[in-house]
Order: sequence, then structure tokens, then C-alpha cells
Amino acid sequence: MSESPNPSLPLVQIVSPAYNEEPVLHLLIEALDKVFEDLKSKYRFEVILVIERSKDKTFEVAKSLATKDSRIKIIHFSRQFGHQIALKAGIDHADADVVVMMDSDLQHPPAVIKEMLEQYEGGNNIVFTQKNADHRNRFTRLCSLMFYTMINKISRTYIIPYSSDFRLIDRKVLKEFQANIHEWDPFLRGIFSWMGYRSTIVNYDVAARAAGESKYGLRLLSHLAIAGTTSFSTFPLEVGIYIGIITLIASVLLFVTLFGMFLTQNEIHWSLFNANLIVFFGSIQICLLGMIGEYVGRIFLEQKQRPLYIVDETIGF
Repeated sequence: MSESPNPSLPLVQIVSPAYNEEPVLHLLIEALDKVFEDLKSKYRFEVILVIERSKDKTFEVAKSLATKDSRIKIIHFSRQFGHQIALKAGIDHADADVVVMMDSDLQHPPAVIKEMLEQYEGGNNIVFTQKNADHRNRFTRLCSLMFYTMINKISRTYIIPYSSDFRLIDRKVLKEFQANIHEWDPFLRGIFSWMGYRSTIVNYDVAARAAGESKYGLRLLSHLAIAGTTSFSTFPLEVGIYIGIITLIASVLLFVTLFGMFLTQNEIHWSLFNANLIVFFGSIQICLLGMIGEYVGRIFLEQKQRPLYIVDETIGF
């Protein structure tokens, strides 16, 4: 990465989390360098690498890259806190005219940054991105479609389908986020949509991973979906009311039916009926308790007021 010749140009900081990305980081910096070189007459660039405590030499590689270029800054966590928290940490430490969030595995193509900056120059405070294609399997894509359909039905905040954490924000949004967004389990795709401001969408093709393996398995995707749902809608809590009304009506109808059978046939299979009834209502109660427990758990964790993350070391700030 070559030095920018003009320190008065607007500063763009790239925030990129990394966990077990030892073979990828140098490829990320090389790809970003090509983008920065094309735009060096208009912007200055810096990279903030948020390194979660990894099992490989991700941190050592990052330090080596930072030694060669002072514009590479590093935040090293004391442990693994998760992708969304890593992004938030990078945003918290940013101080730029423009911040671009992207993954370090190069599935978010650095070349798209040029188009995002063009949209920013057009007056947009936030530039979201939307995937044209997805390399995940059909089941995962179907789950993703179901999630976005559901969340946009039950939430007052519209979340862009097939969106990602590849986005641009300007300084106004950055300062508002730093001052007021302190959620324990943030769902950033929803938060930035909820914030409002003038925004637009840039479409992009998802690239294959440059190296390594995806860190977002079904378990983490499920957690992200639950966090998004419970962060932006109380509808699951209202489900209990609707189910209660439906089951009450069903119970009355069943009672009337059984009473009619008793009058006409003088025979009712009470044992089978009671067993099915117990299982049915027991399942409903367990589901509702699980929904309530999810919300209560989030309240409990928020009230602890623990720090969202602990930084072991910073380099370049």
C-alpha cells in the first residue's frame, strides 16, 4: 500500500474483522491496494483489522503487514467475541469521513468500494449492498429467504433481503452510531436500516473465499436470525395471545363435538383424547416459554452492562 500524497483528502477507513484468516490477510491488503491506487487522487485510505483471538497466526501476519504500512491499524481482542461485535469494535475505533465494513475473506469484492464511494458522493449517508448470487447450499439460501420474508412481515424496520455486512457509512452516521448504539448483541443489518438517513443499495456478486473456511455455519446463522428477530420485533411474544385464542376456540368446538358424540353414540375415547390434548397444549406452552425466555435472557444480558468486548492490544492508533 503506497502512501497517499495529499493528507488533506477525505479519509476512508476499511473495517474488517478477521478470525483464523492467516492465509487471506495479505491477499486482502493487495486487493485493497489496487482499489486505493485508482482512487488516491480523491481519498486517503486506512485499514482497521479487528483480530479475534485466533488458532492460527492471523495476529502475527497482521502485525507484519502493519509494520510495513502505518495505515494498517489493528485491534486485537482478548478472546473471540463474534463477528458483529468485531465490526462494532472497528466502528467504535474509527475516525474518518467514510467507513466501509467488509469481511476479510474477499467474498466482499474490494472493487465494489469504488461504486459505493460514487453513491456516497451522490449524497447518500449509508450505502447498503445486496447479493446477486450466493455460494451457500440451497438449504441455507432457503433459510435466508424465509428469514428475510418473516422479519419484514413482523418488524417495523425493513431489512434488505440478501443484504450483508458489506456497507458504507459517512461521518454523520458514524458519530451517531458511536454515541448511541451500545446493544449487547447487535444485529447491524437491522440497526443501520433502523437509523434511517439517506441510503441506497449497490448489488454485487459474491466471490468465492480466497482461502480458508467459512466461519458462518448453520449455528451462527441461526443465532444471527434469532438476534435479528428479537431485536426488531416483539411479535413472537404476541403469538401466545393468538395461539391462546385459537386453542380456546378449538377446545370449545371439541367439547361440543364430544358432547354431540356422547348424545348420539354414547361412546367417547376419553383416554386417547386426553393424551393428545396434553401433548398439544404442553408443546404450545414449551414453545411460548422458549420465546419469552429468549427476550428475558436478552434483558438479563443487557442489564449486566458488561463491556461488549475487551481489547488486548491495539496497533497504529
